[in-house]
Amino acid sequence: MLAATLRDFDVAPSPLPANLRYVGPILDPDRPHWEWDLPWPPDHPDPLVVVSFSTTYQHQEDQLQRVLDALASLPVRTLVTLGPRLEPADIDAPPGAVVRRWVPHASVLPYAKLLITHAGHSSVMYAIADAVPMICLPTGRDQLVNARRVEDCGLGIALEPTATVEEIRAAVAEVLASVAYLPAVEQMARTLRRLCASEVAVDELEAVMSPAPT
Repeated sequence: MLAATLRDFDVAPSPLPANLRYVGPILDPDRPHWEWDLPWPPDHPDPLVVVSFSTTYQHQEDQLQRVLDALASLPVRTLVTLGPRLEPADIDAPPGAVVRRWVPHASVLPYAKLLITHAGHSSVMYAIADAVPMICLPTGRDQLVNARRVEDCGLGIALEPTATVEEIRAAVAEVLASVAYLPAVEQMARTLRRLCASEVAVDELEAVMSPAPT
């Protein structure tokens, strides 16, 4: 049984099943090609906040709008990625916010100070890979567990799906002002990078396929 996540992030029984192997998340080993085309320089002093919810439709318009309303009065650069199911007209973006259909996480997160996310596993793992703290507003599926683990591991803050504009704004201000989240997310990033740089999954699969000694 290959678990494509981090042991430190997972909620697993103790003791672990003897046949369970943690092989790390399945991330592209090479960063996607993406030319920086945002209206601010990458090293602009205002922190870059990436807002990215699910690529599948989960009625996330209201959550996105509350997040944008919370960020509107803060001194941040806001990048929103909508995914394939939403249109820019579905939200009312504040002046200065950039709304895109898609920007690869692996290309933009190295410049970000915060990811506001639905806490899908892939999004969380990409944030950890680049040591970016998170604010999670889960909507369903595995996201509720992931969001709680983000908070329990000290990687960010988990909010209720119905969090108000004021609650979101307060969480953003806390994460951006505090250095408390960086050590935990940097430590887990090092663990993730070491695991992804190895070939644990390949080794395990080859071991299963190898003929038994006679």
